[in-house]
Amino acid sequence: MITMNQHHSRISCYFLVLLALWLFVLLTPSTVQAAQSITEHAPVNMTATASDFNAGEKVAPNNLIQWTSDIAWIITVKSLDSDLGQSNDFSYTKPLSDLKWKRSTWPFWLTMTTTDANVSAGSSGSGQFNVDYKVLLSWSADIPGSYGATIQYTISPN
Repeated sequence: MITMNQHHSRISCYFLVLLALWLFVLLTPSTVQAAQSITEHAPVNMTATASDFNAGEKVAPNNLIQWTSDIAWIITVKSLDSDLGQSNDFSYTKPLSDLKWKRSTWPFWLTMTTTDANVSAGSSGSGQFNVDYKVLLSWSADIPGSYGATIQYTISPN
């Protein structure tokens, strides 16, 4: 959930943004008899400051994802929500495209969508990787409200 509060004064306007993305992990059903699991370790919580708004973004780095599988596998990610929600006065809908993600080792960001995107793939075994999230911020566009998305990671036979 992203929460924005606006405090007015004669000189300045301050925004506080709280982003909490709950990572829900689901296993994809398979007709293959396999033992697979995927685990996230903590919800992502971010508090954006005026400096973050000036930078145009807030980043939550190094969110641990662990997996195990006894067969070849693929991990995908998607949002279960088509947007990040509405402002308190319902006049603004924060677009899902303001949420970006990447593997921590990747040099580029991808836009979160409602379609499965490949995160990782491999053979049997176990391992881990980190994922970074970024939310775009705008003094002129963002309006105080509660915003958030449910992110789904899925491990499937490959």
